[in-house]
Amino acid sequence: MILVFKDQPPPERGQFIREKRLSAPYRILLPGARVSNEQSPRRLNVELDDGNRITGLYCG
Repeated sequence: MILVFKDQPPPERGQFIREKRLSAPYRILLPGARVSNEQSPRRLNVELDDGNRITGLYCG
């Protein structure tokens, strides 16, 4: 599944979810991004690969 960022058009085919549909709080983790050690059990972390495909979802 691909994450479509705000104000981006959806892909021509395949499954996707729009960023605006995510409930706060959430954090998008891009490849190679530095991430703080701050933990929040209510926050959804969305891990992406280089093609904006969702590779992981977890709370923390």
